[in-house]
Amino acid sequence: MSQMPAARLGDDVAHSQAGLGMLLGVLGGVVAGAVLVGATIATGGAALAVVAAVGGAAGLTSFGGLAGMNIGAAMMGPPTGKFVVGSPNVLINSRPATLTFVSMAVCIKEAGVPIPLATGSSTVFINIGMAGREGEKLGCSAVSVKMTSPNVLIGGESAQDPRVEIKPEVPQWAVTALQVLGVAGAILALPFAIATVGVAATIGGAVLGYYGGKYGGEAGRALGEALGMSEAGKRAMEAGGQFLGGMIGGAAGVKGVRAFNSRYQIVAQPGTLGMNGGNLKIVRRPPQPTTSLKPAKPVSYERPSGFRKGVRDKVWESARGPDGEVRNPGTGEVMDPNKPWDMGHKPGYEFRKHQQSAMDRGISRKEFLNEHNDPSHYRPELPSYNRSHAGEDMTGDYLGF
Repeated sequence: MSQMPAARLGDDVAHSQAGLGMLLGVLGGVVAGAVLVGATIATGGAALAVVAAVGGAAGLTSFGGLAGMNIGAAMMGPPTGKFVVGSPNVLINSRPATLTFVSMAVCIKEAGVPIPLATGSSTVFINIGMAGREGEKLGCSAVSVKMTSPNVLIGGESAQDPRVEIKPEVPQWAVTALQVLGVAGAILALPFAIATVGVAATIGGAVLGYYGGKYGGEAGRALGEALGMSEAGKRAMEAGGQFLGGMIGGAAGVKGVRAFNSRYQIVAQPGTLGMNGGNLKIVRRPPQPTTSLKPAKPVSYERPSGFRKGVRDKVWESARGPDGEVRNPGTGEVMDPNKPWDMGHKPGYEFRKHQQSAMDRGISRKEFLNEHNDPSHYRPELPSYNRSHAGEDMTGDYLGF
């Protein structure tokens, strides 16, 4: 804060819209989260996906509340009181000057109890306190607003008087609750992310999501400054940049790690010690067989339209656990044989691998169908889990022969 108009007896004070901004942000996050959870349930999402959606809703609520509070803090509300005590012997424009610790303002948000001025000029002193100016805070976080002195400016950086404590505009417990809610949301979404894309891709998405949000927020604020926006507008642009940057960075991290894993692998070099990772080496994965999908009879290895009689029953029975229940892999959700379920390939038995292996071996159509109908290659899966490819083995290894 450089030179600002002096504040005097009778000048107005006002609170920011931080509390209202937080409330509106929370409501917006709750609505968006409810839509997310509802859409997940409506599309038949598995239990783990629904839990992840709840986590996403918690994250949206947390982000909305904190962003709304930050934006609202830059927006001043209507006057809530006036300075009622000033300097006993220093006048500015024929009115007593204000100073920290001594000057008081009556604020309707504090039930009319006089609140002392808490901050002022660090270089200009009046009587026993720092000079009050436009923009300086009271102990209740209200600030002196415009309609201060029209022609007297006071310089110096703003500083807090150690004799006056400043109560935050929004209670700390509310801020902490939103922060905890955001962390809890991330924890709830973690199992689904790991089951869907794997540990490495989840970590990659989290890291790039963090930096995407960080630099996206900086870019959004820079754009707001370039457009000449108010401080509230700049903060809104910053919040939007954080959200978009986090989403884009997270998606890029997941895709990048999965692309890396599909092309390279980390191997340990035999005969070396690896306490510092010196025995690890990144190597390209062996190339996949390039045999053309053109057998003597092109239809020999096409995907069959179904399974032989009794195969689905055998797969279901073989999947029963010690308690007699069949559970969806990855999520552990108990499945009902009378509700839709898919014949999911076990990891390493995926159809594309079986098809390529059959062509490489040149087996007959009959042999191909016999292998296709082997119950040991399958496991029951919920449709949503099966179509997400969450349990798929991304390597080229086929375990079917």
